[in-house]
Amino acid sequence: MNSTFKTVVVWVVILVSLGVLYQVIHTAATGTKEEEINFSAFMNKVDQGDVKDITISGSEVRGHYRNENSGFHTVVPTDYPDMIKILRPATGPAT
Repeated sequence: MNSTFKTVVVWVVILVSLGVLYQVIHTAATGTKEEEINFSAFMNKVDQGDVKDITISGSEVRGHYRNENSGFHTVVPTDYPDMIKILRPATGPAT
């Protein structure tokens, strides 16, 4: 191969790598911060009306606080079948 071609390929790889690195750093710096809370603290926040919305995925719950611009996540115990009944009135109807 031609040495000029090899040099161009090396510079393209370097520039693409720098672009990817910038995207990763920029996304990490501007992403929303999530607080990890235990399940009891989560239920206390629900009881106090501080929870705006939630998304349940398996045993993981992610959501946002009502009066803050931040989020949270927690893990739900597997032996808590009435959680949906408790959460539905507190966070509003499912959309």
